[in-house]
Order: sequence, then C-alpha cells, then structure tokens
Amino acid sequence: MKLNFQANLRRILMMGIMIGLLAQAQYPVFAATTLTVTPITWNVLGLDSNNVNVGPNHFPVGARVCNTGSAAATNVIATLVWDSANAFINIRPGTSTSLSVTSLAIGACTDFYFEVEVTRSAAAYNTTRRYHIAVTADAGTTTGSTPTPRELFVEHLVSQSRNTVSDVQYGTSLAGLTSVANGGTLSLTVGGTYYIRLVGATATNGYEQIESFINFPNTVFQILSVATTYTADTSPYLSSPNDRLYGDACLWENDPNSPNYRACLGVGKAGGGTTVTYQVRILSVGSTNPEPLSTLIYDFSGSSYHYNADFGVSTRYAYILDPSAITLSKNFSPDPTTVGGVSTLTFTITNPTSVSFSGLNFTDTLPTTPGAMVVASTPGASTTGCGSPTFAPTAGAGSLSFSNGSIAPNSTCTLKVNVTAPTAGTYSNTSSHLFLATLDTGNFATDTLTVNTAPVGPAPVCGLTMAQWTFTGFVGTAPPFPAANTQLANVTTAAISVGGTAPGSLAAEADATTGSPAAPSILTYGWANAGPVNTATFPFIQFAIDTSKYAQINFQFNAQRKSNGPNNDEVYYSTNGTTWNLKSTFNSTTSWAAYGPYDFTGQTNITGITYFRIYGYGANTPSKGADLNLDDVTFTGCGTPSSPTINKSFSPNPVAVGAASTLTFTLTNPNATINLSGIAFADTLPSGLTVATGSSTQCGGTLTTTAPRTISFSGGPLPVAPPAI
Repeated sequence: MKLNFQANLRRILMMGIMIGLLAQAQYPVFAATTLTVTPITWNVLGLDSNNVNVGPNHFPVGARVCNTGSAAATNVIATLVWDSANAFINIRPGTSTSLSVTSLAIGACTDFYFEVEVTRSAAAYNTTRRYHIAVTADAGTTTGSTPTPRELFVEHLVSQSRNTVSDVQYGTSLAGLTSVANGGTLSLTVGGTYYIRLVGATATNGYEQIESFINFPNTVFQILSVATTYTADTSPYLSSPNDRLYGDACLWENDPNSPNYRACLGVGKAGGGTTVTYQVRILSVGSTNPEPLSTLIYDFSGSSYHYNADFGVSTRYAYILDPSAITLSKNFSPDPTTVGGVSTLTFTITNPTSVSFSGLNFTDTLPTTPGAMVVASTPGASTTGCGSPTFAPTAGAGSLSFSNGSIAPNSTCTLKVNVTAPTAGTYSNTSSHLFLATLDTGNFATDTLTVNTAPVGPAPVCGLTMAQWTFTGFVGTAPPFPAANTQLANVTTAAISVGGTAPGSLAAEADATTGSPAAPSILTYGWANAGPVNTATFPFIQFAIDTSKYAQINFQFNAQRKSNGPNNDEVYYSTNGTTWNLKSTFNSTTSWAAYGPYDFTGQTNITGITYFRIYGYGANTPSKGADLNLDDVTFTGCGTPSSPTINKSFSPNPVAVGAASTLTFTLTNPNATINLSGIAFADTLPSGLTVATGSSTQCGGTLTTTAPRTISFSGGPLPVAPPAI
C-alpha cells in the first residue's frame, strides 16, 4: 500500500508539473519599452577670461532619448538632476529642470534641452558640477539616464574675432527665411512651428571642439530638431550636417575619472562657415516679452577656449504672441426683433498687441431652432479694418465664412451682415474658433437673438405719392438736376441723374417750345444710338428712389419724342445700381402721352435705394436734338404707417389726498401724410386712485370710464395733426 501511494503521489506531482507548464505556455508575451539616453551637448561652460561681467553665461545641456524597445513609450519625462553642489552653476532662471513629450514611437528619438547659468564671479572658474539627465516613461515603469559620472566645467573663454555671427533668419518654412538684423525682432506665435537659422563663421579650418547655438529658454521654445553644417570638416567622428549643436571633431573625453579628461582622443576639426538650423515650437509667452536671444559660437583649439567677439551685439529679440490675445465677439442689433425682421449681426475681432496679424479666419453656422435663421435678402455685408478678406454672405445662406483677414496693431476688425428669422423664439448662435491661418486661438463668439411675434400694426395705405417731378422751369445742362416737387419725409432719396458713354447730348435741359399736359416745361435728353440697348454705354435718365419704407411701387410718366428721337424705349430697374433688369418697353411718339404705371411689386430694394432708368434707341438719323422729353414723373407705393404713440400726464402733480387731478392722454400720429383711424387703448389706474367725473375727449371716438379705476378709448380717428383727449 505504501509503494502504491508513493507512485500515485509521483504521478500526481508529474501531472501538476505538466499542467503548470501548459499554463505557463499560454501566458501573453508583453511588449517592452527600452529607452537609451545620450548626452548631445558639450560639457564645457565658461565666462569671459578677462571680465566676468561681459560675454556669455548661459549654456545648453541636452540629451537625446531614443525608444529602442518593442512598444511605444508614453508620457516621456526628462529631468536634469544635480549629483553635486556648486553655487556657481545652476538652472537658468525662468527655465525648467523637467520637460516631457506625450509619446515616443518605436525607433523614434527626441531631444531635451535644458539651460544652465554660470554665476558671473571669478570664483566660478575651474569649478564643476556633476549631473545626469534622468528619463521616465509609461507612468514611471520605464527609466533611463545619461552616463555617470558627468560634469559641467567652467572654463576661461577668450573673446576672438575669428568667430562671428553674420545672420539670424526665421520663417515657417525653409524656403524664403527672413533675416533679422542685430537688435531686430522675430515675431512668433504660441503654438506655431518655425525654422530659425544661426549663420556664422570660424577660423578657416575650424576647431577640434565647437558648439554654436541660440539661447532658447525651454519654457518658451521646444527644440524639435537641429541641423548644423560646416564648410570645413576633417573629422572622422563628425558629419555635416550634424544633428546636434555640439561638434565633437576630435573625440573629446568627458569622463572626469579618465586621465585624458577634457582632452582629444583623436584628430579632426570642424568649422569654417557654419549654420545651425533649428526647428522649434513656441510653447508660451514667457516671463519676458520680447525675449532676448543671445547667439554664441565657442570652441576649443590648441590649448584655449574662445567665443565670438560680437557676442554682445548679436542679440535678437523674440516677440511672442499668445493667440488667445486675439479675441472674437458678436452682437445682434436690434435685439429683440420681430418675425421676418432684419437684425444686423456684427463680429468684432480685437488685437490688443503691438504687432499685426494675417490669415484670420472663422466660420459661423446660423441657428436652425426654433426656426432657420438665414442671411437677409439684402445681406448688407461689410468689413472694416480687416485688410482685404473674403466675406461674401449670400441671401438665404445658413452659414457665414470669413477668411484671409488681417488686423493692425492695437485695432479691431469688424464684420457686419443682415440676418432674419422666420419663427418667434430665442436663437443662440456660436461661431467656430478664430484661427490665425491654421493656428487655433481658442476664442469664439456667442450671442442670442430674441425674435418676437410681429405686432399687428396699421394696415398699409396704397397710392401714396412717394416722389413726383413736374418740370416748370429751366432745368439746366449739368447737375444738380431738380429736386422732386413732392417727396415724402421717409423717402430719404429722390434724385435724377444722367449717364452713358455713347455719342450724343447727355444734358438735361428745359424746352418751353413743346407743351406738356401738365406744364410748359419738360426734361429733355439727347439720343443718338441704334439698338438694341446696351445698359453699360447707352445714354439714360435715372431716378434713384428710397423704397425701403414702401411696397408695390408704381412708376409712371408722360413722354414725347422729337421727330428724329428714339421710337424704341425701355424701362430698367436695379436694386444695387450695378445689375440691371428690363421691366418694360414702350414706343414714344411725337405727341405727348402717358406711360405706365409700371408695377414693381417684389422687385424693389426693401432696405435702401432702387434705381429706375429710361433708355431709348431708333433708326432715325443721330443728332444732338434727337430728344426724348419727360414730364410728370411719379412714383407711388403702399406705405405702412408708423404706429401712433401715447403719453399721459397728471395735473396738478403732486396733489393732496382726496383732491382731484386731471389725467390727460396725448395721442400722436407720427405720419406726415397718413390719417389713422380705429385708435383704441385701455388704462387701469393704480390702487389708491379712482375715476372721478368730468371725463371728455377731443378726438372723437368713445371714451369710457368705469369705476373705480378703468379707462378705455375706442373708435377714434387720428389725423395728421392730432388734438389731445
């Protein structure tokens, strides 16, 4: 029994091992992230050898991080860590010791640049501070570091004229970079990506060690890439272009524990004509704006260290704009409006900065609830202070588009367009973000428009004479031509003009020799053309009439031609003075006759001026006297009267308790030519007042008072000059 038990136990254990092996074979194989971290800047810093208060004291310290693993790295963070103390070597004020990127793909690399500052003290010479750049990724589960020990060493730098900076250039593409002179400014925008190039020169054959750079604070600039070229390069350790700022041409020893520390282990030089081309992304405005950008070329050759003698005068400045400073707002006016009414939508772009910007663009989709808001039939689109943008809303459109705008420093750009809504309610309208080219400012505009049900106003009155000319005296041969004999107050424009470029007399004049049914004097016009009518060149008589307050416009006139005048005549109209539409034709005769009325219902400009022209042509021999004569020119229409107004007053006021005060209602007809009727209103007195006796009206109609506090009036006419009740 014991042997059998042991055998069974062994079989059970073997089965367990097999099961365990099978289970282990089914475990997933996880991808791993591996980071390599390599120093990419020189370990030598320095101060001017003669005067620590001049020359450079800011230097880059950088590392390249590469993902050599089998999975993408996320949240990659690089940190400059001090491994020893030195009061003379610190992070540059205003810059950060920790930088990050959101991800790093398999096989990809990214560079992190920090800036250190050497305190301007002679005691700093020949001192060191050890450091490493530590990197984490994937929430800290992946780590890496530059080799240790490594340190920064403060040298004596000799100013020399062999190293020089000749230019700094920048732009959004490598083609057509713009040069910036010493002391000049680079205009950059937060979120933008730019190429910035440092152009310089060294001794003809170059140096064993060289580093050329611009001091870019890492809180403002993210360095995306670097390409350095040398016209002189004899180094087997270095290629041109070089993908870093540091040119290690002689295999420099950086290990502080090496007996060859800070010496060349090989032979080679690089330099001559040098260019360093950065690609940078602008991260923020920074604490100083504009930001000074120092430019440095420093080297080791022979047994000494040198820097460009023009360091003190080669500084440029970066003016950084945060796009969020450019704001967009909007406003509806009037607000509220009524169903079918027109409200002007105004957009205002504000630039509070001292630089100009171009490429402004945004879109705006008009609201579709509670009804579909659209561009009004007369869009009235305009821009002011926006350069030469594209902004051309069309009638009936449900969206707006603005592009290619520009704005001057400390100024505004204003856009306007008329909109209308078909349904009562509240319309909420929010635009897209405002962009500078493809750069999102993050700003947008919003406003609401309240649309009320249109009140029932007075019924239209038709047949009103809007404007009329009856020529009773000499007109003259040049402008100004006569004003209308009759012109309603709300017809703001009623004017005659003549034009055309074809041969013939273009003068309007009096002719007392030919009678008119209305007067002995007429308006004449010279014609000398063979048809058909060309609206761009033929002579014409034009009437410009403000039709914004009237509908169902009718146009009529008397006409008579000279024997050799035009016998084929045409009436045209336009709502903008540019595009002309043929309304009707007529054949004038040598005898006076009435023509029209021509009905322009639905064809006139409801927000401004409509233009009416008369053209003529014929087969008669052209001559200056080939006239068409006009008289009794009349425009009529249907006008909607303005609603009456009401005011009331107590007299005497104040009054003693229990004493009487007369309440007077004054109704006013604001229409200059239209009598109103059917006037009605009601009024309820506040608590404490009661209706007394002696009520009367001077307006006709019925005035009713009901104790204790109700007053009503109905059926009253309201002529043009209304009395008081």
